[in-house]
Amino acid sequence: MEDFQHANQYAVIEMQDQLASGLNRSPTVSLDILCAAPANARNLRGCLTALESQWNGQADGIALVVTHAGAVPQTIAQEFPRVRWIECDVGATLPDLWGRAIADTKGEMIALLDGDCPVADDWLNAALALAAQVHDLVGGAVEPRGLKTSAAWAAYFCDYGAFLPPMMPGAAREIAGDNLIVRRALLAHAPEFVQPRFWKAYFVHALATRGIVGWNTPTLVINYAKNYAAREWLARRFRHARCFGAMRFANKPALRRIGFGALAPLVPAILFARVARNVLPKRRFLHEFVSALPMIVAGVTAWGVGEWVGAWFGADRACEEIV
Repeated sequence: MEDFQHANQYAVIEMQDQLASGLNRSPTVSLDILCAAPANARNLRGCLTALESQWNGQADGIALVVTHAGAVPQTIAQEFPRVRWIECDVGATLPDLWGRAIADTKGEMIALLDGDCPVADDWLNAALALAAQVHDLVGGAVEPRGLKTSAAWAAYFCDYGAFLPPMMPGAAREIAGDNLIVRRALLAHAPEFVQPRFWKAYFVHALATRGIVGWNTPTLVINYAKNYAAREWLARRFRHARCFGAMRFANKPALRRIGFGALAPLVPAILFARVARNVLPKRRFLHEFVSALPMIVAGVTAWGVGEWVGAWFGADRACEEIV
């Protein structure tokens, strides 16, 4: 609890700095808020309602754009008339949707959100302040909300445990992909990971190799609200890992793959240690962590197997099924 209060003090100080720099004024740069809604999105209305409640309509230079897999339901389109809707193929993946939105928008700063993860209170004010500051690549915190299954908790701990509050502000090479603000000019540094699909992890890594490191802030918070069944999440985890492995080892010599194959049995243990290191020191949701341990172990194993399969046999259709 002391750690949490200490982190909140940092967050308050950071927010005070943002207020001093013009938090409640229109941004000095234009901001496109891109919300991707794949076919399996279950909480798009909640995501848009959270944004709408914070948007007074008076700030210039803000655009809210939703890329939707398939036809947009008219009931939702009418409920949110200020949203710019882009209809994509019904099978569009998250990278597809983000890539399409980036190509069709012009804002100097871009915020990337997931249609299943509503923003927390004051997210928009924090985003506007950060867009006007010097950081070119900013990530935020991810708070779990309403998770009901051990698979959902395992998915959260595995993918977002590093962004569980309390989170200290500072430079970071690991940034939450569903709560990300990036300066458009940076996209030109790694165009192969931007169009036609936006691959966040590879894009951030490519920037890091050029000396451009992101900045994590506890004031920019979204709520993780994805509930998975066990089989659904493990299959998704395997597909993501297979796609990652195929991309990681594409055009690499066989010796690299052989070396990875020799170390592959260690990957689940390494991943589990990383998850535990991210979550346990924060002393939050420990009961949920212990309850989800079997699923966490299954999840890191599915990733290790998927990455090995991708490295040796390619992605097949795994990259076309990332949602």
